[in-house]
Amino acid sequence: MTQVFVFSDKDTFQVLTYSQRPEEIVRTINRGDWQSILGFDPDPAHPWEAKRIGKMVIVYPPVPPEDYPQLDLSPKDYQILQAYCSGMSTDEVAYSLRISGRTVRNRTTIMRLKMNSRTLYELLAKATALGIVSPDLDSIPD
Repeated sequence: MTQVFVFSDKDTFQVLTYSQRPEEIVRTINRGDWQSILGFDPDPAHPWEAKRIGKMVIVYPPVPPEDYPQLDLSPKDYQILQAYCSGMSTDEVAYSLRISGRTVRNRTTIMRLKMNSRTLYELLAKATALGIVSPDLDSIPD
């Protein structure tokens, strides 16, 4: 059994218990599919990030970089970026987030314009460098 501590913006937290391994929970949340763990919300108020500490998982809203307040990314944008960083294709991102592929492509184009990126890979590199998302390094083969 894995205990998941969910800290929200309002200085409150929940303790949830799951039968999944901590690595699976962290990977699921950090690839942008936090709604399968924390419950489905069609219009999330903020994104979530997870860290594993021993046999526990800490879930918290990531702190956007203060140097770039003009980015103004929505929670769904964070989900899309996190899903791309976990290696998903556009269609896989759309399916996992329950939105259309066209919506994913449109939001990606808008994020590329906001971050002055010519390609998706440049967008992901900048988002990672700014600390907006963290790639799923556990899924990279040796």
